[in-house]
Amino acid sequence: MNQVDSMYRKISKSFANLCSSYTQSYNKIYARKGSLFMPNFKTNDIENDLSFCALVHYIHANPVHHGFVKDISDWKFSSFHALCSDKPTKLERNYVLDIFGNKQAFLNYHSRPIDRKYKWHDYTV
Repeated sequence: MNQVDSMYRKISKSFANLCSSYTQSYNKIYARKGSLFMPNFKTNDIENDLSFCALVHYIHANPVHHGFVKDISDWKFSSFHALCSDKPTKLERNYVLDIFGNKQAFLNYHSRPIDRKYKWHDYTV
């Protein structure tokens, strides 16, 4: 395991412990059981490039889907801007754009609505 993986695991474990402790305390105080904020997370494997593209698009289009903004580019908290930009970034911009085909294909894909056939979209309604 390299240093970056080790750091991510520590951060992830710490965050999980914090959430678990808070939930347990809250549940004890209010005599309740179960998940505190939402149903348990469900995960799906990214099985191929098509599902990767759909997931990236889903993440970027979600603020539009829920009516927070009218256009993907209007959401300032998105990696969409860094992927479209030529400015330096820590994101794997070339990797992502190559999976889409190129920057124009990435933009074309992002101009359409969320594709609801992928399982993770079932949890956004």
